[in-house]
Amino acid sequence: TEQERQQIFLLESQRLDFEKQIDVIDGEKDPALKLDKNKLLLQKRDQQEKLNSILAEEKKLESSVSFSYTGVYSLIMFFTVQSARRLVAFRSTIALIKGNSSQWPESLR
Repeated sequence: TEQERQQIFLLESQRLDFEKQIDVIDGEKDPALKLDKNKLLLQKRDQQEKLNSILAEEKKLESSVSFSYTGVYSLIMFFTVQSARRLVAFRSTIALIKGNSSQWPESLR
């Protein structure tokens, strides 16, 4: 009926008016939101760069400490082996001096 058509036309007009108002609000708020988003992204990037720098420094320190531990371990093992060889030589010498052949090294028996 005619009354229903007028009602539909009125509702359609209101809908279009609401869409225009929404577009205006979006136009006003959207740039501000984009600016805030960009600021946050810049802060995020700066924080990530700082984190990457800290992680790289930590990795360097870990490598340095690992290298130091390896070097110290190698020195300890070297001196332990050298000390053991000297101890065997010393005991062999004492055994030779005392004349106790049971304690002589196999190569000297």
